[in-house]
Amino acid sequence: MTPAYTTDILHLADGKELSLKFFKHASFAINIEGKWIYNDPVSDFADYTTLQKADLILVGHHHYDHLDIKAIRAIL
Repeated sequence: MTPAYTTDILHLADGKELSLKFFKHASFAINIEGKWIYNDPVSDFADYTTLQKADLILVGHHHYDHLDIKAIRAIL
């Protein structure tokens, strides 16, 4: 079972929806029009094996709580 993560949905002026799924710390995902953007994926904060594959992955810097190769491989 996939854990429930806090998710906010923004209704944009052009009628599109943008969702922000918050995991913890600096880890979150953005979805717009079926495209998934992940910021600082860390395995301790989410089970990335159960999430949608990434279209783009952003990493703030090299510290363990921002860069987790295991999490990145799970969403590639």
